Amino acid sequence: MHLRTTCLLLLASVAPAGSAAAIGIPFSGPEAVIGPAFGVDGAVFADIDDDGDLDVVSGGDRLSWFENDGGWPPWTEHAISVDPVGDVAVADVDGDGALPADELDADADGVMGCEGDCDDGDPLVLPGAAEGCDGLDSDCDGVVPDEEADADADGQPVCDGDCDDDDPAVWDGAPELCDGLDNDCDGAVPADEADADGDGVMPCDGDCDDDDASRRPGADEACNGIDDDCDGVVPADEEDADGDGWTGCGGDCDDGDEFLHPEADEACNGVDDDCDGQLPADEVDGDGDGQAPCAGDCDDEDADSYEGAEELCDGIDNDCDGEIPDDEIDGDGDGLAPCEGDDCEGDDCDGDDDDGAEEGCSCGSSIVGRTGSPWALALVLGLLAISRRDRPRGRPTA
Repeated sequence: MHLRTTCLLLLASVAPAGSAAAIGIPFSGPEAVIGPAFGVDGAVFADIDDDGDLDVVSGGDRLSWFENDGGWPPWTEHAISVDPVGDVAVADVDGDGALPADELDADADGVMGCEGDCDDGDPLVLPGAAEGCDGLDSDCDGVVPDEEADADADGQPVCDGDCDDDDPAVWDGAPELCDGLDNDCDGAVPADEADADGDGVMPCDGDCDDDDASRRPGADEACNGIDDDCDGVVPADEEDADGDGWTGCGGDCDDGDEFLHPEADEACNGVDDDCDGQLPADEVDGDGDGQAPCAGDCDDEDADSYEGAEELCDGIDNDCDGEIPDDEIDGDGDGLAPCEGDDCEGDDCDGDDDDGAEEGCSCGSSIVGRTGSPWALALVLGLLAISRRDRPRGRPTA
């Protein structure tokens, strides 16, 4: 009978007549080559693969050829057709001494090359086959599906899980990078790779508060008690160490003293309590006597005058009690105070004997005043000299 195939028309090296032994086959017949499980109706010897040795073509419940691999049978079966056949015969129809390769089904997938099998060495590649994720044209349509290509050469095609075949850092199972991408193709970008506040820095890159755009590495520190530059440290001048409600950056000039801050009242202590950078004038001890005006110094230009000072005989309120002692007052204007030795202080000294002068206190004329005044004496002597000069000399003529 004729072969029930489309392409198996040519065959090379038809076996000579005779037994298997007569043509050099080391066994009794095709059945030994095929094996007892194959339902044989008929078999012939022929060099199917054109390698110089004889192979077997057999019919029966299917049409196959068995490759002579030089070993003991059974040889490797290559299916030609799954349809049952009876006796078989082969011939080199075109007389070229060779059987065309595309008329074989070397991979026994039921399809020969001439029937469209684009890879007769792979039984998974044939027309109509399902595409596998292997980078091959499994269905022999002349096209490898795009999803089977590994465009970025990361070792994984799209069909195998690569969610971005243009980026070699993105594939199924890749380590996550701090780049805002789904590197491991699990369908999610890690939360620390999102820039929620739009400040250009992600948490994985150091943003310590992704809800506040003013906080990120390199940001300027604001006076707010917060770590704005994300270095893990709140600047010391942003802390209120003394608990007065003011920080150093907020104007507290001494964060170790709760009484010193911009709203504090000035105390008489020689300290800038209100932190305005100036010490009030009345807190300055200008004369170096150890007491400022605000503490009672009534004359900060005189080191002998301050509250509690010893009174001196100088006509000044040295102890700053608001009064000059009586014995420092020159009541009669003679230039001497009682504390300087003027015992006549307060006498009438009007030239009369009953003026009530104290004993031992001598008073001069009302013009001269007390004899102890040199200026008064000089004035009297000058007047006497003028009087003598103006007096007429000699006797007057009749």
